[in-house]
Amino acid sequence: MPEILVHVHLFYPEFWNEISACLKNISSPYDLVVTLVENDSKTIENIKGFKSDARIEIVENRGFDVAPFIKIMRENDLSRYDFVIHLHSKRDVADTLGNVVLKDPKQWRRLLLNFCSSAQNWQRTLKTFHDNSKTGMVADRVCILSERFDPTPEMCSAAKDYLTEYLKIPLKKAVFVSGTMFMARSELFKPLVEKVSFDDFEPTKRQDFLTLGHIFERVFGYIVYSQDYEISDFAGRNWRVFPARLCPTPFLIRLKNSVFRFVFQKKTDKKGNTLIKVFKIPVWRKKSNVVK
Repeated sequence: MPEILVHVHLFYPEFWNEISACLKNISSPYDLVVTLVENDSKTIENIKGFKSDARIEIVENRGFDVAPFIKIMRENDLSRYDFVIHLHSKRDVADTLGNVVLKDPKQWRRLLLNFCSSAQNWQRTLKTFHDNSKTGMVADRVCILSERFDPTPEMCSAAKDYLTEYLKIPLKKAVFVSGTMFMARSELFKPLVEKVSFDDFEPTKRQDFLTLGHIFERVFGYIVYSQDYEISDFAGRNWRVFPARLCPTPFLIRLKNSVFRFVFQKKTDKKGNTLIKVFKIPVWRKKSNVVK
């Protein structure tokens, strides 16, 4: 069975239960390293209770989840592992992913975790690597974006420059996993860990745009193709053969998102009551059960 290095960056400890439920599906031997930005004794206790030999590191909050991932790969001998898995506590978002309207704030995180979210999906992920020796990275197909569907062309351009000018690695295809959760062949990251360190990344500020962390979200995917591998979903489909995207431009993405929000709205007021509106007309209301 393959040996696997699993890295989890737990910026939001409240998502540990959701992530650990996915880790339970990994049937292969794996080493677990969890990075935290705060020394939270309760979280550490929960992690150790899940896997007693898990290694936990407290890191400075820089480079989002990417810098800690680089740090962990540099600290471990990647040649000991067949694969690496990178997961993190992606917060709830109410937006779009590429050209897909997210109807539920939790949907993006669940899509990103999908490749290991069930025992069946995990077996499909393993089979994808086994059946295609050129599969270098696996994620949910919705999260795999090509350059055409990259919502931020500036980051795409910066990632290309970083790959070719700083890392001196040729660009062959600009495809990446949006959200940075995946399973990949460990050997593909050796060119990165030889040249990049944790301290290269800026301290994390949520309002920052075009940081090295954002750039590496793309570089992780680009480098797969640079080494003549490809990114597939856990059903074994290469991104080229996925069903045609519905919205070919950022404008149409925003338009579709706006139309959906106009037709359907789900809101929670200050008292915790849930209200659903269709065409701005209230159609359902649920009172909060919270007693104050």
